[in-house]
Parts: sequence; C-alpha cells; structure tokens
Amino acid sequence: MGIKDPTKRREYARQYYQDNKEKAKINSKNYRENNKEKVKACRKVTSKKYRVEKTYGISIEEYNECMATSDVCEKCGTAEKLCYDHDHTTGFFRGVLCSSCNAAIGLLGDNIKGVEEALEYLKNKEST
Repeated sequence: MGIKDPTKRREYARQYYQDNKEKAKINSKNYRENNKEKVKACRKVTSKKYRVEKTYGISIEEYNECMATSDVCEKCGTAEKLCYDHDHTTGFFRGVLCSSCNAAIGLLGDNIKGVEEALEYLKNKEST
C-alpha cells in the first residue's frame, strides 16, 4: 500500500536514494529522456514560479491575479509580450505593460521625473 505519513515517506525516499544512488540516477536520466515534453513543461512552470517569488516577492497565484487584470498593454494596447510592471522601490504592482513600454519606462528612470525630462527634451528639439 505504501507509506501514508508524508514525513516517513520523505525519510524512506531519502534513505532509498542514499542506498541506491546510481540506480536512482539512471532511472531519473531515463525518465527525462523518455518524457522530454513533460519535463520541459514542468521546468517551465517551476522556474517561472521561482523567478516570480524571487523577483517580485509574491506567490505565483498573486502574480497570475495581477496579470489577469488586463489582457493588453495598459499604455499602447498591444497584446504581445505582456509584463508585470511594478515599482522597484516599494514592489507595488502598477499594471500590465508590454515589454517595450515596460523597458521604455525603466530606461527613463522608472519615475515621473525621468519621463518629464524626456518630454521636455523632445519639446525643445521639436522642429517647427
């Protein structure tokens, strides 16, 4: 039937691995080779989960809720390459932007002052 207690099951698995390292490595390698698509999909999900938690300090569920607030860029309206826009100082979620708009705001200093300075520059250089 198997071990139902999760703590005992983990300890058994740990001990089994210690006693059968080579066999376990071969089995793991064979599984990865025979299930490449499954492994790739799993890695994609777990790496995104890790990246979201590390970068934004929120759970993948919170991230998905924020991203579900808009299906287009809130600045230009495109639906391609959408990003989680946040304040780098506070971590506060600002909205959903495409990667181009998100990068543009970031390159302008990620603040109103930078955007205003760029706007002033363009106004002064405008040809009449």
